[in-house]
Amino acid sequence: MNTLFFPNNQQDKYERSVQFFSTTSNASRTPSPQPLSRKGRGAFRVVLRRLKVNRTAEGQYNLFSSSAAPGLTLPAKAVELDFYYGWARLMAINAEEVPGLVERMPAFPQGVTKVLDLASRPECAPKALVQVIEHDPVMTMKVLKLVNSAYFGLSRPINSIKHGVVYVGINTIKNLALSIAAIGMLPKSNKAGFDMNQFLTHSLGVASVAKLLATHLGVADKDATDFFVAGLLHDFGKVVLAQFKPEEFRLCLDHAAEQERSLHEVERETQGISHDEIGGRLAEAWKLPPALAHAIHHHHHPELGAEEANDGMCEAVFAANQIVRSLGFGDAGNHLIADFPPSVSERFGSDLSGLMSALGDLSGEMEKARLFTQL
Repeated sequence: MNTLFFPNNQQDKYERSVQFFSTTSNASRTPSPQPLSRKGRGAFRVVLRRLKVNRTAEGQYNLFSSSAAPGLTLPAKAVELDFYYGWARLMAINAEEVPGLVERMPAFPQGVTKVLDLASRPECAPKALVQVIEHDPVMTMKVLKLVNSAYFGLSRPINSIKHGVVYVGINTIKNLALSIAAIGMLPKSNKAGFDMNQFLTHSLGVASVAKLLATHLGVADKDATDFFVAGLLHDFGKVVLAQFKPEEFRLCLDHAAEQERSLHEVERETQGISHDEIGGRLAEAWKLPPALAHAIHHHHHPELGAEEANDGMCEAVFAANQIVRSLGFGDAGNHLIADFPPSVSERFGSDLSGLMSALGDLSGEMEKARLFTQL
């Protein structure tokens, strides 16, 4: 039988996992609510392989702490179960941790924070918002670059924020400033190995399709950009996890891919909380409008969102997410395409295939979305 070793920095994790498993009853093992399936154990073989621990031909693991120490031979199934439950317990995110994780994300620039504050006041005049944005030369340049791009396709050049408000509306200008700031917050790299360029491409695709669906639902142009922002930010909870819980997030990504399951379900099963809830809390911490925070929080469960809001934003973001996955535009770590729940089918009067047929060729929308990556 081959001699197998743990890397030095991983053996302690395994031993703590086994200790937890051996001293805990089945009833209190967390977080899996159901017995782990053979396919589930297979997912965690991936993790064991990443730790350089392989199965023998006899279906066992022969574990050594050093080349001179006596070995411990265990049945593979027992090791995989031990590892799953123990590692999952170590991975679980306490509810008390979440506010701290959210607070570690960068804050919006002062000008954007001021814009959001002013926009939340019914008595606020557009002139005040224009003055705040124009006070930030970099933001002004980027907003004007977008307003004059093919994304809007205006017939004449726009030379000032004030001029832009006349043509595209103050809400659109506000949302452009918000979107530019959010994109600027994305980290260049992370220890989870999560591809932020692909993530941004996916997010912009969802944003563009969500805005298109808003128009499809009869939402006024001045409000359709709210749907764009909700689509752009819907997965930002993943950014929090990739940055501040990289090992746990990487394991969820691998598990979801191996089992062909939805990432948010795996996150909730193993961590106790999923990226959609974390994203909703991030939106609240950033003091985004309640409708946006609500849509972000419920983008995987629009039927729950519909119980509290009837603006169609939750349903639009959910549908846009599935459409962009179907098109293979970008990659946010979850390739599973979900069926439309009744609330979404009723909202659009169609299933996913029918809605995509009704929207027609979306390649132009996807290319326009890329304009935001060129700022």
